[in-house]
Amino acid sequence: MYQALLKKLGIAVGLGLCLTHAVLAASDTTEQTGAKAYHDFPVKLEIAPGLPISIQADQAYRQFTVKLPNKSQQVLAGLDPELAGSETSDPLTVADYNFDGYQDIATYSGMGGMVNAQFNLYLWNAKQQRFNLFKGDTTNLALDSKHQLIKTSSRS
Repeated sequence: MYQALLKKLGIAVGLGLCLTHAVLAASDTTEQTGAKAYHDFPVKLEIAPGLPISIQADQAYRQFTVKLPNKSQQVLAGLDPELAGSETSDPLTVADYNFDGYQDIATYSGMGGMVNAQFNLYLWNAKQQRFNLFKGDTTNLALDSKHQLIKTSSRS
């Protein structure tokens, strides 16, 4: 059942070095996919035409507050103080990660095991008018827009 869900969402999961092309720094990934990384806040953007949001970050990028199109607010998790290497990547990246026409948000949470970048992936839910946390693996998250895949990998 889990594999069927991953396939439906277009997610490729790999272990070891078999997906070395997916093990990219977040800034490298954004350059290759059209995703946009943000470092300076507040940020104002549209998740789709006519759906503006604004994003504010705390000083340590531990949480992001999003003002949604309906004027309500949603708090998204950011850096995990328990993970090392929290200063080595883009704190927030926006892209259409599930290829539904809406911009989604990935927040960097730190390095797990000193080699694996950890992310929180929030997918826009048009019916609920909010972002939902993706529950699958998002280690070394990379977006392959050409093949409409989200790629993850782990190294030990």
